[in-house]
Amino acid sequence: MTSRWRNLAESALGQLIRLEQVVAVALLAVVLTTMAAQVIARYVLHTPLSWSEEVARLAMVWLTFIAASFILARREHIAVDLRGAASSTTIGKPKGRDGDYPDDRPLGRLGRLRHRLLAIAFDRRLTSALVLVTTLLLLFGGLTFVIRVHPVGSPGTGISKTYWYGAASVGMALMALHSAADLIGIRVDRESATESSPEDVTT
Repeated sequence: MTSRWRNLAESALGQLIRLEQVVAVALLAVVLTTMAAQVIARYVLHTPLSWSEEVARLAMVWLTFIAASFILARREHIAVDLRGAASSTTIGKPKGRDGDYPDDRPLGRLGRLRHRLLAIAFDRRLTSALVLVTTLLLLFGGLTFVIRVHPVGSPGTGISKTYWYGAASVGMALMALHSAADLIGIRVDRESATESSPEDVTT
């Protein structure tokens, strides 16, 4: 891929991430607004709303998957980093008499094998490939169900169940797109994907 097309792809990816963030903020505002309206209607006006709970729940479902998408793109999901516990500087090296790992001792054959296996296991491309395969399986596996429940509406608002379960399909599609972009080396830095505070940039 030429530098021009790479720059265009990274710019488009950054715009997509910003759009996902705007949509997530709007959905959060819908949740807060409908819940506040329900509290006021129930306890102040004594006329509770019949639709607020379903609207807030629908917005929360979409918020979950949209936010999961751009968090994946920025690699900010909760993860356990095992590289510190299994450092390449100690794997396969025999301990000295004092229990430490001397730096002057070379890796043994088993140590070199473990080092290679860990390098493969912690490779970013392998992680992106696994996420891509998983999201695609969930996407295509759930599309049939999403289409099948279209005639069924929710009891309070009558909104088709397709719009409820479709949030997962949209989220899986977006996460698959971000994983594929990361797999081929198209990435957007955290600072360029959003306007971060100085504390966020330094962490």
